[in-house]
Amino acid sequence: MNRDGSSPVRLTGDDGNSNWPAPTPDGRWVVYERTGEGSLTNLYKVPLEGGEPVRLTQQLSVRPAVSPDGRLVAHWYKTEGPNSLWQIALTPPAGGLPSRIFDVPQNEADGNSVIRWTHDSRGVIYTDYRDGVTNLRLQPVEGGPARQITNATREVFYSFDIAPDGRLLLANGLTTSDVVIFNRTK
Repeated sequence: MNRDGSSPVRLTGDDGNSNWPAPTPDGRWVVYERTGEGSLTNLYKVPLEGGEPVRLTQQLSVRPAVSPDGRLVAHWYKTEGPNSLWQIALTPPAGGLPSRIFDVPQNEADGNSVIRWTHDSRGVIYTDYRDGVTNLRLQPVEGGPARQITNATREVFYSFDIAPDGRLLLANGLTTSDVVIFNRTK
């Protein structure tokens, strides 16, 4: 839709859950994760003006992030099978098999957190949550080990983004386990 809320276009319309939209830099597509009844979550893309979705992945794939140069889609990835681990995969926006797969230190945030690209498309940043503390790790696209880029000692944050000037934006919050609805009576 336009910024003023006019001219909305429905992009998905099936019975599945469609989440985590990521537009391509050329403004032509939106990549998203979709879960259908009885199927693994996979990545799809749909034209921005609406139309038929195109399936991009065949293995469990979540939380897509399109690179600023539009050449790759980073996402959490997991193969089927016992004891399979979360990895970060880089898949071409046309779909198919990942062109790169990175092993990551396993932690509670894997698969449940966002992935962000560096502005130069040379690395991906992801959340590393362990021992009650959240930090960020940077995985270079060309390979090599990921490195921790924050040094939090007590903080817990649930999401993050990168401002155009390179500063990190962190979303702190509380975990809510009970929800209560109050009805107002006159």
